Amino acid sequence: MGVFHQQWSTSRFVRRVALFVSLMTIVGCPQVISSQTVQPPEPVDDPTAVLTSAEAPTAVEATVCSAQPDWQRPSDAEQQKYLEADPRFAAAVSTESMKHVADRFWQHEVLSFTTYGLSARMEPMLLSGLWSAADSVWASCYEGDQATEINAGEIAETWLINHRLVEVTWQSDQYVMVVEPVASGLEVVHFNRVETEVSLPLVVVDGNGAAIETVSGDYE
Repeated sequence: MGVFHQQWSTSRFVRRVALFVSLMTIVGCPQVISSQTVQPPEPVDDPTAVLTSAEAPTAVEATVCSAQPDWQRPSDAEQQKYLEADPRFAAAVSTESMKHVADRFWQHEVLSFTTYGLSARMEPMLLSGLWSAADSVWASCYEGDQATEINAGEIAETWLINHRLVEVTWQSDQYVMVVEPVASGLEVVHFNRVETEVSLPLVVVDGNGAAIETVSGDYE
């Protein structure tokens, strides 16, 4: 906090306070907006309402670059053991800060990306338990120009754990990805982008229109 100069008069101080209050009334207080979690619409009585809009949906081209239908996420014990054996995480795996980062990926089944980098991909891949599926993803999803196209904003990437892609559409300034739950499996989806937003405007829903929380794996 600053210290007002002793020579300032009371009236001058009052005028400055009045000016500050006026500016805050006009501009408003700053808001903190999280770019890590895309919050889906609130549940509604009509399960198809989330897909209903005056604007007709437009199909978005999507490709499953890696599909492993028999893959299963490791157990909690297997995940803990793996991280403790990895020198990148061993020293911090039991700290509260590390648990907070790990839980963001471990407790969700849909992760999205709009950027690509080897080191940036490793953290969410390992912390989400996808280390057992990594070889197939590396071989199938980042060949040729795929990584370049992600960083250029031409395509986005979504990991579906225990879900299978049905379709992707663009509707009301957002992507609506329809998926169906499955007993096991991993799909990595690439789909064409039709916008240039910093945070991907993505809503993921099941066949009944129920929204599934989506977590961004991009660095802030």
